[in-house]
Amino acid sequence: MSTYQATHLETNEEVTRPAVLLNPHHKPAGHGGQDIDPSVEAFHTSLPQYGSTALHTLPSIAQDLGFAHVFLKDESTRFGLPSFKILGASWAIHRALCQRLQLPPSTTLEDVKQALSADKAAHVRLVTCTEGNWGRAVARMAKYYAIPATIYVP
Repeated sequence: MSTYQATHLETNEEVTRPAVLLNPHHKPAGHGGQDIDPSVEAFHTSLPQYGSTALHTLPSIAQDLGFAHVFLKDESTRFGLPSFKILGASWAIHRALCQRLQLPPSTTLEDVKQALSADKAAHVRLVTCTEGNWGRAVARMAKYYAIPATIYVP
């Protein structure tokens, strides 16, 4: 593996660094060795405006870095929002609503929406704080489920 010389900004000490830093905490199995629940992908693909994330090739950057390929993951149009936050927010909200309604997580968005409208005693409101895209994702999910949301913004 190739290396490069770096100078510490305060001490001027010269150190040799590897050209590529490897994460010592990386687990090759991915998610802690746990299998991903297939209902997660099924849920996300059922959301309005679902689409795969675009990957853009960056050949000049790859060449500059000495890599065969460099890709840029473009999340600017994920579910109509300029952020990946909708993935986590949507699944967290869906799981919480399913738990509240005593439904399995594999329940579809439409079936949860119907259960919410049928169970007037549920009194469900989504509440979160945000500085940006998380709040937009929560608000979008509230719209999908036709439930109120309160988003606090500093």
